[in-house]
Amino acid sequence: KQGSYAAAIGSLESALSLTKKKTDKIRLNFILAQLCALQNNPARSSNYYASVIKMNPEYEMAFYAKINRAMAYQRGASNVAEIKEELEKMLNDQKNKEYYDQIYFALGDLALKQGNKLEGISYLEKAAEQESINLKQKTKTHLKLANLYFNDKDYINAQANYDSSVTYMDKNREDYLEILDLRNGLTRIVKDI
Repeated sequence: KQGSYAAAIGSLESALSLTKKKTDKIRLNFILAQLCALQNNPARSSNYYASVIKMNPEYEMAFYAKINRAMAYQRGASNVAEIKEELEKMLNDQKNKEYYDQIYFALGDLALKQGNKLEGISYLEKAAEQESINLKQKTKTHLKLANLYFNDKDYINAQANYDSSVTYMDKNREDYLEILDLRNGLTRIVKDI
């Protein structure tokens, strides 16, 4: 709570070395992974998430460890083929159906981090197509697509995705008005196009 992540990591690593119970080890590894991500150390974060996955945790913990590991990926920091394979296996499991939006988003983010923009956009489009009640994920997906299209000067697709992100976005979000203005400006441009 104080933001002293380095101190927290040290304490949790000490606790982890003394912990015997498997469920406690899983939880501590997960928290350490989150803290390393907050400290902008994706390689270490990815390693802790990998430890969580290897311990065969409960379904939800395993799911989020795999997703977060993919999101923490940095080029050269971990085995991208292994991460991608894990995510693709998750798409083949029907119990993950309600999470396909998050899985496709993670695959898209992974592809973009590898420099494969077309594949990344394709996965993000699949994420956007999924039926989901997760409005935060819908916002995140459409906003990422909108920014990619905007940077490519594809204003028609950018406007459509900014429009969708504004639709799903929490109106109290800090950047809501900025995104709304951008959407409105692009709407006028698209009409002229």
